[in-house]
Amino acid sequence: MKKNKSVLFIVFFFIYFGSSGQELTSNMKFLDYLLTNRNYSDAIFLLKKIQPNNQLQSDSINFLLGKTHYLDQQLEQASNYFDKLNKTTLPLRSQAFFFNAFCAANTEKLSKSLRLLNNIETTDSLQLGLRNLEMAGISLLSRDLDAFDQYATNFMYGYYHYSEQEKSFIGIRNDLKFRKKKSPLLAGIMSTIVPGSGKIYAGKVGIGIGTMLTTTILGLQTWEGYKKDGAESARFIIFGSLFSMFYISNIWGSVFTVKFANKEFDEAVNYKILVDMHIPLRTIFN
Repeated sequence: MKKNKSVLFIVFFFIYFGSSGQELTSNMKFLDYLLTNRNYSDAIFLLKKIQPNNQLQSDSINFLLGKTHYLDQQLEQASNYFDKLNKTTLPLRSQAFFFNAFCAANTEKLSKSLRLLNNIETTDSLQLGLRNLEMAGISLLSRDLDAFDQYATNFMYGYYHYSEQEKSFIGIRNDLKFRKKKSPLLAGIMSTIVPGSGKIYAGKVGIGIGTMLTTTILGLQTWEGYKKDGAESARFIIFGSLFSMFYISNIWGSVFTVKFANKEFDEAVNYKILVDMHIPLRTIFN
């Protein structure tokens, strides 16, 4: 973390704790050093050792603990500390709410994230636009395109802090709307009729063709064994068993391939949405 990344923490501490006291001043310098060198675990340990004298100091510590956990990518723990600031009078209350909402969205607590954003009280146009963007992102994560369209009407594309993310969200919205989600049931039916066709439908063309050829060869060997050697022959039993195994596994494989492809798409989209939600937070507040 660059030096200017930790300046906010140190300045904030000096404002609310005061610079009196050699031990406190020493702690703040050491905290600055730890954060600058991304030694977050020791920074958290140091913060937990400080005993607050009033509620404002306690809120300050919780804010810094939440922010440090966030920087350490421990989003669940960060959210727990930010939760303690719901009723704070801290000047950085809005920032705490924004980061808490992002942590909640990352841990799939979308209703909590939306509630936190709704509770942000600000008249700053930059933050109002940011709140609208974050809420639009949550609607995309929940695949509520009607709600997203309402938020999108407030996109101004005027702030460089998140204008690109507003444009990106419009593209993601269109991808979600016009993408035809593939059916695992249809993939299974297709593979029942023509082995391998379900995997081709899922987008795994090479695997589908390979499955089709393997099943066809085993089927022909089974038929030839039955025709030439009879139903009780070792050749028929062996190839018949292999054919049955490949045929059934091909059906189930097609079903799960489609499910995995759908999940893979959703995860990639969600990752992109969360990145677009995160970039403006780092730009504005760091």
